[in-house]
Amino acid sequence: MIGIGIAGAGLWATGSRMALLAAMVCVAFAVWFVVTRRKHPLRDLLIVGAPTVVLIAGFAVFASRSGTANPVDRVFRALPGINRAEIQQFVGFELWNRYGPYGTVSMNMVRDYPLSGVGIGSFNHIFTDESFVLIRDRAHMDNAQSWYRNQLAELGVLGSVGWLIWLPMFVIMLARTDGDHEQRFAASMIKGGLVGMGLVSIVSMPTQAFSVAFTVWVFIYWYLLHSSEAVAASARPWPAVPSSRWPVLMWAGAMVFL
Repeated sequence: MIGIGIAGAGLWATGSRMALLAAMVCVAFAVWFVVTRRKHPLRDLLIVGAPTVVLIAGFAVFASRSGTANPVDRVFRALPGINRAEIQQFVGFELWNRYGPYGTVSMNMVRDYPLSGVGIGSFNHIFTDESFVLIRDRAHMDNAQSWYRNQLAELGVLGSVGWLIWLPMFVIMLARTDGDHEQRFAASMIKGGLVGMGLVSIVSMPTQAFSVAFTVWVFIYWYLLHSSEAVAASARPWPAVPSSRWPVLMWAGAMVFL
């Protein structure tokens, strides 16, 4: 509980809604584990849930008396009303374009440079010009507000082949495997962290920071240490391809990209 309190305080201090979403995914994985795997789920839920509710209530009281922005307050202020216009505004402006023309501009880049993209690290610098062409305003320079579309915009389809193949394979491996018996809870929490990061990356780019990207790869390796099923799934042989064809395929890909 001390660790949860420290992590919760850190999350609260950031004011990040995306961090809150990732944390809630981890909490959901913990609750699911208790409900489905423990011998006494009700007792365990009370042991884990009661202090968590007290912690959240304490944060809520603090938030109500503080003018400082916090993730819960920001979430409620961003939620739309129950009418079509506000829902469309929320989906189009806040989720897709992320308070600017980021979604539309990134998809325009993918359309204009589908194979090669605009170049690694170039989105931020080209964005202001593309924004001016689109809305006659040089919007604030930033990333594409989505890891997936930022990769497509910068690398194009050819440069994205690697992650486009790897990502669904990794998701399927996570869905089909579990931790070893004595490490099952730890593996579930690591899996929750990875799933949370994947969901958050739909509408943000946390792994643009090297420390976060490095943490993701540490979590992936950590999960493999706790799951022999995952190791076995990762070690399955691929269909044999004659070694003489690899150089031809790689050079052909490089020339097309060039």
